[in-house]
Amino acid sequence: MLAWINKEQIKGEKGNSIEFDNHRFLIDIFEDPAPNQVIRKGAQIGMSTTAILKVLHAAIFRGINQIYTLPTVDDVRAFVPGKVNQIIEANECIKRAIEPKSVDAVEQKQFGKSFIYFKGTFTEREAIILTSDRNIYDELDKSKMEIVRDYASRLGFSKIREQYYFSTPTIPDFGIDRLWKQSDQKHWRFNCPYCNFRQHMEWEKNVDLEREIYVCQKCHRELTPEMIKELGEWEAKYPGRNVSGYWVSQMIAPWRTAADLIK
Repeated sequence: MLAWINKEQIKGEKGNSIEFDNHRFLIDIFEDPAPNQVIRKGAQIGMSTTAILKVLHAAIFRGINQIYTLPTVDDVRAFVPGKVNQIIEANECIKRAIEPKSVDAVEQKQFGKSFIYFKGTFTEREAIILTSDRNIYDELDKSKMEIVRDYASRLGFSKIREQYYFSTPTIPDFGIDRLWKQSDQKHWRFNCPYCNFRQHMEWEKNVDLEREIYVCQKCHRELTPEMIKELGEWEAKYPGRNVSGYWVSQMIAPWRTAADLIK
């Protein structure tokens, strides 16, 4: 999949270039082929753009049908024109995959024989007439869980049956947090460049509130966002579990400093 990205410069919404070096922690998620994935994430870390690209890739190269849910229909009406359409419009390698007379609406996109359906979760009628090979549940914790389960039933006739869940968590043991605890729980782990202590970023242990910097949990020397990005890799706490899970904290995003997050 990464070769598809490298083929031409990929741009995000509004035509802004995506610097994949800065988003290195998202590359493994983009390329992860696991059929069941859970991403427990912070806000504004690039997960929606990653998911859109992954959905478009599957539509173009795998020819599968997909349902992409957001909490409400109003969310869909803002998300598709503001993100999905702009990503498609900004990238010729994606636009070329759209055949003449293909369906191109807010709630439905067609690529060859495959369809992407963008749906809300607060109308019971939304889930009952579609069939899907892969479902993507965006902002799960703000969605209506009964309808999410109805969408899961739309995978019944598929041999693929893939499901991706991602959301900013709200309360413990609910929604994305509950599913995350059932996954292999991958954290962005690295060795301190000074004392070699292996760790992942934790607010209480890695943030010096007085100096407004990131620090090593053991030696307490400063860790820069660049160090965290370059030295890190995804490491599963429970390898072997059949759900691939990622904890994508804002503390591993190189454009967010400790001072930013403290404020």
